[in-house]
Amino acid sequence: MRADEEDHDPDQTEAQGQRQDRGEDETDQEQADQERLRAQDLGGRDLGEGQDGEEFLEQKKRFEFLSEQRRDLSESIASTEEAIRKIDEESKTQFLKALEEVTKNFQDLFTSLFKGGNAEVKLLEPENPLESGVEIVAQPPGKRVQNLSLLSGGEKSLTSLAFLFAMFRYRPSPFCFLDEVDAALDDVNLARFLDLLRQIKHQTQFILITHNYKTMEVADYIYGTTMAEPNMTRLLSVKLEKKGGEAPPDPA
Repeated sequence: MRADEEDHDPDQTEAQGQRQDRGEDETDQEQADQERLRAQDLGGRDLGEGQDGEEFLEQKKRFEFLSEQRRDLSESIASTEEAIRKIDEESKTQFLKALEEVTKNFQDLFTSLFKGGNAEVKLLEPENPLESGVEIVAQPPGKRVQNLSLLSGGEKSLTSLAFLFAMFRYRPSPFCFLDEVDAALDDVNLARFLDLLRQIKHQTQFILITHNYKTMEVADYIYGTTMAEPNMTRLLSVKLEKKGGEAPPDPA
């Protein structure tokens, strides 16, 4: 054994280890005691008194208020959704009923104006009628079924008039303004249009803007302007009578 090596006593080393263990145990015990005291302090505190109690009651009151508001809001949303569902169902029923009636009237009037043929109003999205667009399909006599945009100018005008009068037949209106609707019609189609106008003019008061003298012949009253002198405009009105001497009814 070397001279500079120190001797170690086994009993002394064991004693030092025991003292270190006792120190750690005392530290753990102190921490446990502190936690126990803190828990007892929290458990014994009355939340109904003091500043902490007031804060608790205030937060509890606010929680109850917000919970009630949340319930009211949820009930309002459910009630609104139910009302929207009922409105959509009723609107769908009314729309499909109106579409069926208008389509039937449109078919009758189209056949009457064109002396034959076939026409209908189709939904672009039948599964969603309230959001769907509509398409007018017309088949004049002697022609194949085609879209309205493929018809001639006169056929478009006559088809549009048939659709307009189909809606008037479903739900009449006291007034109807027509502006130059006869401009694209030839003599044959114009005569058909005027025949139809004579049939329904007792149900609705039509106001037509036209330059066609044949259209003027079916009118009860004619209003026009003339300029006899430069910058001098005069308004003229003519009340037409039938050949038998019977005057037309006064306009309402």
